[in-house]
Amino acid sequence: MTRTLSKSLALLLTTAAVGCHNTTAPDTGPFALFIGNSLTYQNDLPGAVAALAVTDSYPLTVGSDAIANTALIDHVNFGDGLEAINLRHWDYVVLQQGPTTYGLCHDTLVLAVQQLTGPVQNAGARMALLMPWPAASDSANGTFDIIRES
Repeated sequence: MTRTLSKSLALLLTTAAVGCHNTTAPDTGPFALFIGNSLTYQNDLPGAVAALAVTDSYPLTVGSDAIANTALIDHVNFGDGLEAINLRHWDYVVLQQGPTTYGLCHDTLVLAVQQLTGPVQNAGARMALLMPWPAASDSANGTFDIIRES
């Protein structure tokens, strides 16, 4: 991956709270799978990343398992997340969950990442966790740092 794409991808993934659909771009590698909720699919995050990659002369095939109102643990327990990971060799698997503070949501986020680590590694991929930008109220009430830590 070129240094420019790495920087662009990192910038896009850290500043976007956007969305996704099933598969875009030609069926050529590298391959990136996005697993998340409506924050991933609403504004087509996988498509945006694929388009950015093409502008950097780095064609990227993207896939998605994104379901509204879900946490990552739902993709492990009920969704098609594991099936999507096992579908093909992936170079990257991007995991997204909404702003997560301490408690049950944090615990299940950690558990889901632990449960997805083995399948992601078996798929030949590198895992990335996408932090969606917290709401303004999260900054005002002091939970921004907790969300960032999660």
